[in-house]
Amino acid sequence: MSVSARLFALEGFAGTSMRLICKELGVTTSSVFHQFPSKQAILEKIFATAVLPELAFYKKISKVDAPAAAKLYKIITSDIREVAQINPQLKGVLGLPEVRNPRFKELYKLRKKTINHFRKLVGAGIQEGDFRPLDTKIISEVVTLLGEFPVYTSTSLGSPGTQSAEIAQFVFLGLLKHPSRLKYVQQMAAKIPEQFVRPEELT
Repeated sequence: MSVSARLFALEGFAGTSMRLICKELGVTTSSVFHQFPSKQAILEKIFATAVLPELAFYKKISKVDAPAAAKLYKIITSDIREVAQINPQLKGVLGLPEVRNPRFKELYKLRKKTINHFRKLVGAGIQEGDFRPLDTKIISEVVTLLGEFPVYTSTSLGSPGTQSAEIAQFVFLGLLKHPSRLKYVQQMAAKIPEQFVRPEELT
């Protein structure tokens, strides 16, 4: 899949044909079609490689006994740090517009799971009194986009840890009803075990 990811990242989804993928692999089209019925199926597999570990991480965090604000802070910082470190080819695929297009149902469904998880945490944070009463639908979309931030920048903006800390602080100073509680949220988030499993390398 690494060859396909590189082509999608360089040429875009529309510019990458199955013929081109097969040419780069040095194989016949029939051998690829035996595993993947279409280039969309290849894109879905690559995207799932990155997103499924992330969703598994969210599920583990949801079971932790901690304030919703701390859980969200942990997720944002972990997500951004990991995205900033992943294979550039995989990063290029995550930035494709197709992954946000409802026409690509499997991709869209996975991304919506991420958004819905954020929406639940923001809603819980509001109920617990930590977050301002904002529109959870809008905020969950914004948080998702900011979590994907390293995908869209080709410039060096500091270490992955620096990027995650700065973006999380930016998000929370807008979310918190009392910004002075940021330090408390950070301390609570630090107590949550690091349970993120990095995406497997593309082969």
